[in-house]
Amino acid sequence: MKVTRPQRILIVIYDAQSEVMRGALAARGFAVTAAPDYDSAYHQLLEARFDLVVIDLVEVAEGVEFIKRLRATTNLTQPLLLAIAEWGTGAGAFALTRGANAYEPKPLDAARLLDSVERLLGKKALSARERWEQNERKRFIQRETGNEESHLYLPALPRARRV
Repeated sequence: MKVTRPQRILIVIYDAQSEVMRGALAARGFAVTAAPDYDSAYHQLLEARFDLVVIDLVEVAEGVEFIKRLRATTNLTQPLLLAIAEWGTGAGAFALTRGANAYEPKPLDAARLLDSVERLLGKKALSARERWEQNERKRFIQRETGNEESHLYLPALPRARRV
């Protein structure tokens, strides 16, 4: 029987927002490690295997230099996901041109973060349409069987507004 290891994620720049990231990722079964700064993160990446790096892009210039440093190191090819506080400044697009793979705005939404992580790691994340279809199938079964308790397992769909 083949034993699979949990996928490892390194979070760079550890703060209160990173604790939210860490909790959401750990709850999904990822092994999460935190690095307090870019230098220690670089050394951890050289010493251990990580499947993904999440970078809290606090200082754009330093963060972009870190990304360039990672991409210049031939054996560091992990996908890079950025968490960006300065939404709308172009920092995310700029970092993408320098080698990052994706970015999410802060404050982070756990569901969006997990979708991005799973997409970058090659796991199949359901699209919005697929989630809707799945919920509709569950609701149909609930109506047909009269099982009122199944609503506890269904996320609520937005209700249409009356005009």
